[in-house]
Amino acid sequence: MPEDQEQKEGEALYKIVQSCFDEPLSIEKDQKTIEIKVSPILVDNLPRIQRRQCLSLVNKNLGDTLARVFGKHWKKEKTEEMRDPGLVYLLLHHDTEFVGFVSIKAVEDNESHVLYIYELQIVKNYRRLGLGTKLLGILDHIVGLVNSDPAYTKEFGKLEGLSLTVFSSNEGAKKLYFSKGYEIASHSPAIRYLRNRKIEPDYFILVKKNF
Repeated sequence: MPEDQEQKEGEALYKIVQSCFDEPLSIEKDQKTIEIKVSPILVDNLPRIQRRQCLSLVNKNLGDTLARVFGKHWKKEKTEEMRDPGLVYLLLHHDTEFVGFVSIKAVEDNESHVLYIYELQIVKNYRRLGLGTKLLGILDHIVGLVNSDPAYTKEFGKLEGLSLTVFSSNEGAKKLYFSKGYEIASHSPAIRYLRNRKIEPDYFILVKKNF
């Protein structure tokens, strides 16, 4: 997809995403109900300090794995990826505390027009509280909103579902995605079975197309 088309679709996606977060997300933490504010922002408007904050969280959560799979210069490639035209960020805060982010983009993936989840990163102290589950539910909702928007679908076509990449070593993330209806894509790197053992690839590509 040409870069200017990616930018245009990203802007259209952003307008739809904005309507999903008028209210904060409520989760239970330390036996208290707390509110997580979700702030959508288009990549072009993401301040450098917040981009660095997002990259720092990726490093904390997945730095060792990224270095093992992609080499010691992974940060340079990730920084470039995080500036892709058309990306929409969802910044998560509890009061003034940064607790995570999601980045999404409408892309053509293996000849399918999908909403691709580039990142879903949550600070360690806010995991296992249902926040990831709520965010995935909202992303399902966003696909539905996009596909019911005549102006969007006329210009860009409908979204066929969601897709993402998950490291095979990330058992918690895999469990979450599989429980929410994601499946290993036909074009994903596959598990290899040898006589008495199996060899998993470094990562899987997952898709969800049934809503």
